[in-house]
Amino acid sequence: MTIMPADLSEPTVSASTRAYWEMLGRFVAAFTETEKNLRATLWRLADMPTATAQAVFATVQIDAAMNALRRIAEAQQWTRERRAELEALSHQLGRLLKLRNDLIHFGAIVEDAEHYTVIHDATGGRAQIVRLSPSLLADAVTDLALVDLRLTLLAFGDEMPALTRASFDRERRRSWRYKPPA
Repeated sequence: MTIMPADLSEPTVSASTRAYWEMLGRFVAAFTETEKNLRATLWRLADMPTATAQAVFATVQIDAAMNALRRIAEAQQWTRERRAELEALSHQLGRLLKLRNDLIHFGAIVEDAEHYTVIHDATGGRAQIVRLSPSLLADAVTDLALVDLRLTLLAFGDEMPALTRASFDRERRRSWRYKPPA
């Protein structure tokens, strides 16, 4: 059964389905913000006038933006620590991008009250099944906020007041919560 958004208030929609839809909406909205923040980071680190950077990078998607940032890191001879930070961000953002793409392109079906599955045809013609839950999506939303914080630190950390920088550094050390389902 397909449930249309207008049906959300209907008594036939369970509380767990509403919770899933709410977290799905939060995840999609948070991902959109992270995409914008990634482009802003790219614009800033490209060391171009804002209008030029916006014109050049306006349609750059996540993979291309991360590759451009790697090239900037090489050209600007970033420290090993700063490059490692970029790679950590790239790795987790790649995981979150896969989750977003699976959800957007393949959708999810109800498995039980707390779990949903995404089923799609992986390479080689084998079905790939990804189990989801509202708590897994909540972890992904939390990680997107951490990605945003770490991007801000990467782009503007050198200009932050000492106390602000220290606060961002503390938060940056939090562990990623989202782990792709097995």
